[in-house]
Amino acid sequence: MNQGIATLLYPQILSSVARTRAESICRCSLHELEDMSELSPSGVTYTPTGGSRIEEHHLEKLRQGIRQKARALGYPDTLNAQKTSLFDSGMAEWLHQHMDIRPSEASRPGVWSYMGLYLVPEMARWRFPGDDVTSVKRFLGSTRGMRNVLGRLWWRAEYLKQPETFRHSRIPSTLDQEERYLLTEDPYGLVKILGEDELVGITERPTLAGNRVFCRAVTRALVIANEETQFGNRSFLLREAMKRVYRLGGVMVFEALSETELVDELLDVFTSTAATLKPNCSGATP
Repeated sequence: MNQGIATLLYPQILSSVARTRAESICRCSLHELEDMSELSPSGVTYTPTGGSRIEEHHLEKLRQGIRQKARALGYPDTLNAQKTSLFDSGMAEWLHQHMDIRPSEASRPGVWSYMGLYLVPEMARWRFPGDDVTSVKRFLGSTRGMRNVLGRLWWRAEYLKQPETFRHSRIPSTLDQEERYLLTEDPYGLVKILGEDELVGITERPTLAGNRVFCRAVTRALVIANEETQFGNRSFLLREAMKRVYRLGGVMVFEALSETELVDELLDVFTSTAATLKPNCSGATP
């Protein structure tokens, strides 16, 4: 996000209106949903103060940009696992760079309902096709948009963006060049290096949400510890280690630590957890 630009206020859809529309379009075809796209639907509201209302030409650029990113991955063809991952990571970075939205505005459910129901409604249906119907939560902005097809991606970039190069003495030499770059240099590398289960486990935990330093530290500790110990099942390691992290939080004030100190503390937790679990790393709780 361009930190020098004024806060943009986005159109918002009332929750009752949003749910009714989501339920009416969740089975529509991609072509039908494209035709339903609207930049300025009737009945939208805006945050009354705190910024400037986004202009229609900016919304049009966003719509075109999102659709262009999707077409580059084969839209409207069905997404495979690899392209799904590329869509999520690439769109997270693109939205964060181009929406020019502040967290306070992005926290408003109506904003993401507008994005998912009116700006590009076909994206929810394409990314989450289901067997015959897309869950309405993928169109809606409830819970700050954390389940919305686009909101979830913007928040991942917001929580995990690296403001500067990361250096640490325990970065394993066995990491390949791409992984090392994502972990240390790429501003959005932490979004790209994690799998879907790991991203959900880190960015959608209520106790972590909003603490960017903690989200970044958990991600870095997870990647480094998994490589150091050759644990393998990274999602399982995250789930089990976080139980210990929460217990540690009862006697330690994480906010009092620097980011490097926090990574060190979490690394100790993740490596000790891996050592305990390694005989059972297939996924069964010991």
